[in-house]
Amino acid sequence: MSRLDRIPDGVVHRLLIDPAMKRDLASSFEYFIEVNKVHIAMLQRIGELDARTASDLNTANDDILGEGAQALPFDPKHEDLYFTIEAAVIAKVGPEIGGSMHTGRSRNDILATIARMRMREELIEVLELVNRLRDTALCLADRHERDVVSGYTHLQAAEPITLAHYFAALLEAIQRDHQRIFATAERANRCPLGSGAMASTTFPLDRDFSAEALGFDGPMDNSLDGVASRDYAIEALGALAILTNNLSRFAADLQVWATAEFGYLEVDADIAVTSSIMPQKKNPVTLEHIKAKAAHVEAAWISSLTALKSAPYSHSRESSVESLSWVWKGIAEAKASIELFTHTLDHMSFDTELMRRRASMNFSCVTELANGIVRDQDLSFRTAHHIIGTLVKDTLAAGRTSESITAEDIAAASENVVGYRLHVSEDMVVKALDPDQNAQARVTRGGPATKETGRQRRVEKDVLARDRASVARLIKQRKEGQAMMKHRKLIPTEGRQRSDRATIG
Repeated sequence: MSRLDRIPDGVVHRLLIDPAMKRDLASSFEYFIEVNKVHIAMLQRIGELDARTASDLNTANDDILGEGAQALPFDPKHEDLYFTIEAAVIAKVGPEIGGSMHTGRSRNDILATIARMRMREELIEVLELVNRLRDTALCLADRHERDVVSGYTHLQAAEPITLAHYFAALLEAIQRDHQRIFATAERANRCPLGSGAMASTTFPLDRDFSAEALGFDGPMDNSLDGVASRDYAIEALGALAILTNNLSRFAADLQVWATAEFGYLEVDADIAVTSSIMPQKKNPVTLEHIKAKAAHVEAAWISSLTALKSAPYSHSRESSVESLSWVWKGIAEAKASIELFTHTLDHMSFDTELMRRRASMNFSCVTELANGIVRDQDLSFRTAHHIIGTLVKDTLAAGRTSESITAEDIAAASENVVGYRLHVSEDMVVKALDPDQNAQARVTRGGPATKETGRQRRVEKDVLARDRASVARLIKQRKEGQAMMKHRKLIPTEGRQRSDRATIG
């Protein structure tokens, strides 16, 4: 009997217990069984359970797992999924054997362990999605290594780059996203099991064994921190908020490029929708959803952060339940955003000829005219900037485009600015105003020249290979823990006396 002589009333059940049961049955049922079985094996290993008891408990848990979450009887007196599963075990093996499963542990460390297990699996899925996106971006960069497009600042034509340079920028951003998410996964990959309610336990638990069997890097070092900490959830959502914010910004570019006014790209019909009234419409809606989902992830992050900010640093419902309430939804939205972005990149085509033609006409190449004046004349860049600014103003006033500019035009503009005519070569003007030659001349590290973007892509491919290996290590560690339990040997012990003969094979 507990201190309470009545079960939670209908309001508490309707608003708190029943929704939590539904969520946990859908998401945590198998984790509960796995944690049970690892804890049973550990207790048998240290001699706190004899082999027959451990075997009976394992069989009961296996039976419950096989029957499925839907077969669990729901009783209002059971507050949550943990007590529901424990009651099902007791129904199969009796109160003495079934009750021994809880030796040396608490719901507090069980819930903390399951949350970290789930977070690890979720982040591994995110990392794999991110790496597939990186593959897609690399393919696009390879395919368009020489295709010129105007770069933009303030949504105004700025300087010529290549599509390869643009997608290399995407790769740099999501590489940093991968680093943040992977670092979070590593920090979350510590096992709280054995922390008890908050002060550990007087039973001689083998916490290293439990951590290894559950695929963790090791146990958490402080039992209070073990049950209190949910900062990894905030960190995960923060990293995902940055990721989805990055994707939103790239999606905004692509959405502008897909307008008729730009006409740089077109999405395939199978990822677009039309209008109910305007038959000409081909709306790139995936880009709109990608932008909006960034807001959902940020909202989930704020929810988790503020739910924790005044919670005592121990176990509480704020930390163990409420702080995680929107975490999983936020992660789901981030995964949807990444997958949608990858799918959209796979289903779009670029009008590279139009991109090049615009870059030759929209004055994005004229900065190189100023650079040429600095190299060929005894003038500062600021003076050269004034001359070319005057040239652009005069050219626009005459209703001409940048491709029409000649050496004579520069001479006339310089006379207005510095009082004498500069004599620049026509060859310099032609090379500067040709968007292909302009972009290919930008060989400084980080620039859009094909040689340099090729180096960037080689670096990205190497980093991607290393990142994939790091994710594979997390997956392998998890599988090794599962294999360790699958092939365990429960060696008989004398009663509940500790025995060093208990081993896991």
